[in-house]
Amino acid sequence: NHAIERVWILVIAPPAKINSGDWQEIGTLLGQQVYPVSFGKVAKTATPTQPYILIIDEVHYAKAATSQRAKAVIRLATDPNCKQIIGLSATAIPNGFIDLQTYGIIFGWWKNKTAFLREHVLIDRSRGYPRIIGYRGEDKLKQLWQSVGYGLDKSVLKLPALINITTTINLSPKQRS
Repeated sequence: NHAIERVWILVIAPPAKINSGDWQEIGTLLGQQVYPVSFGKVAKTATPTQPYILIIDEVHYAKAATSQRAKAVIRLATDPNCKQIIGLSATAIPNGFIDLQTYGIIFGWWKNKTAFLREHVLIDRSRGYPRIIGYRGEDKLKQLWQSVGYGLDKSVLKLPALINITTTINLSPKQRS
């Protein structure tokens, strides 16, 4: 007799994904109420007072740790009522390890952006402005990311072959001149 804890499902996503109704449909399939909130409104969202699963659709929207979006996501993800975090993205770290700063704060790898920069980022300031030239502990960063991230290589996807369709459009005499 194990009691199953009832949790909310809080979804943060771009407005188009919220307005599509897909998340509400998924909630119906799961037999669970889903509470979708757009990235634009997440900073104004109250933290649920009961246990919740946080799903961040297009998680890369919150990769800049000092943005209002990221601060709100970090607040929700690190709240004691947050029981699980699921981040969805086809481009989770497109700019390399610098994009891990927010994810690392969420998962408790470092306290804030400054701690991440001090521990891992090599910066050249010789040109009068800071420029990232590399990273310390790349193996550790890869290991941390692989401990929470999952990626699919394009070679494992079974996509249909491209089909080229050619069509002829007859122009009116006015359009020909």
